[in-house]
Amino acid sequence: MASVFVLEHLHTLSSGEESWKRIGIYRTWDDALAAIERVKSQPGFSDYPLLIDRLNDKDGFHIDKYTLNKDNWQEGYVTV
Repeated sequence: MASVFVLEHLHTLSSGEESWKRIGIYRTWDDALAAIERVKSQPGFSDYPLLIDRLNDKDGFHIDKYTLNKDNWQEGYVTV
């Protein structure tokens, strides 16, 4: 099955609010890594230039793999 790799960057503000930036969507993991190399020296990104494991919601770059034509969120949600 075909997949894509979504590259995002997280910066948690002093208020605790999360500020996510979607950098791009790439065909391969290596393409997403190359994008990190291109932007990690830019203002803001350079403060948190590391690639972070999604299980640890920490500031920095995150890459997630998505399978095309698949529902990636199948449960409902509750607003509190």
